[in-house]
Amino acid sequence: MNILITGGTGYIGGKLIRRLSEEGHRIYAVVRKTSHTENIEPYVEGLIDVGHLDAFYEQVRESHPQVLIQLMGFYTAVHDPHSLRELMNDNIVDAMTVVDAAVAAGVKRIIATASVQQQRDGKEPLPINAYGASRNAFERMLCDFGHLYDLSVTVLTLFDTYGADDQRRKVFNLVRRLKEHESIDMSAGEQKMYLLYIDDVVEGYLCALHQSVLKNCFEKFALRAKEPIRLRDFVERYLELSGKEVVIHWGARPYMALEIMDPTGFGEVLPGWGAKVSYEEGLALCAQADRSLENIEKAQ
Repeated sequence: MNILITGGTGYIGGKLIRRLSEEGHRIYAVVRKTSHTENIEPYVEGLIDVGHLDAFYEQVRESHPQVLIQLMGFYTAVHDPHSLRELMNDNIVDAMTVVDAAVAAGVKRIIATASVQQQRDGKEPLPINAYGASRNAFERMLCDFGHLYDLSVTVLTLFDTYGADDQRRKVFNLVRRLKEHESIDMSAGEQKMYLLYIDDVVEGYLCALHQSVLKNCFEKFALRAKEPIRLRDFVERYLELSGKEVVIHWGARPYMALEIMDPTGFGEVLPGWGAKVSYEEGLALCAQADRSLENIEKAQ
């Protein structure tokens, strides 16, 4: 199958591209001229630069895509005038440009990505920040395109994700990078989170890809762990497993504005899929990876 994918140079996208390649699919990754593509180049048939509009449409057409997987997205928790423009350009303009090019090339199947930050209560599309608002705008346009062009669209909502080799600037990873006896200021940590290990995230996209869907269909499902866990409990269990002695000042930082404190039950879970990596197993993998890295650093 020929698959066009956006966001392939990101953590999730890179993992997904490798799995798709292992399954024998031909992958075409949408990138920008500033993208670091060295990690995905061995697994893709081609790289298509979204920055050159006319050439982009032609290159997408020549790749003969059958499916579009959309992972593209610029994130910022708090926006300013510059990042607001980037949110709109990346998450709406460029994202819909890719959709339009894919549809023009004959694509009828789209798997897109949503964020829990698009909804405050798990029901209504009330975002908690400008990032969530930009993703809602894209999703509404995608839904309209689905009806206009008889597309089969599946939107997968992600909550929070992690992995042993995750280098993204996320709260949990900031704790993992602390050296012995270093400290960090954090919120009180009472917020509950659905943290999903990267292997389960990838399996979710593969599950959606392999499912049969109706034409002119717009579906939205969640990829989330079986039960949410308090951030504080998650971090403290990691510290126990890793044996790392650091100081965390719980409550030293305020919660994010409109922070989702309890996402329990948000979204219908994707049928045929379920999280397999438990919190205990995922944290053990992270702790093992971090201990190995520390041993390497000490030996140097």
